[in-house]
Amino acid sequence: MPYINGIELSKQLFSINQAQHIIVISAYNVKEKLQELLSLGIDDFLHTPIESESFFKTFLKSAQKVNEQLNSKEELSFAQETNQNLETLLDIVNKVAIISKTGLEGKSLL
Repeated sequence: MPYINGIELSKQLFSINQAQHIIVISAYNVKEKLQELLSLGIDDFLHTPIESESFFKTFLKSAQKVNEQLNSKEELSFAQETNQNLETLLDIVNKVAIISKTGLEGKSLL
């Protein structure tokens, strides 16, 4: 990349979206730079030339992370929707029903 390196690009991408998935592909294999990239939170690093097996394993691993996040978001969304539906139902019941709590003898507990 002529104007920015992979570390700076990763920083900029993470500043926009901390949950962004990044796989760096590079011909350079400098330990310090790799450590900095990993500390930023990239998903993985591939060194060129890339073997097809490692390429597909890396992208499969990243796709599984994305899938897990989507499932987690869907579960949270479903729970929030269920909670909202229950609140609406309770609100409707409170508007149309008279509810009293009594003991076994029928005396009010309120």
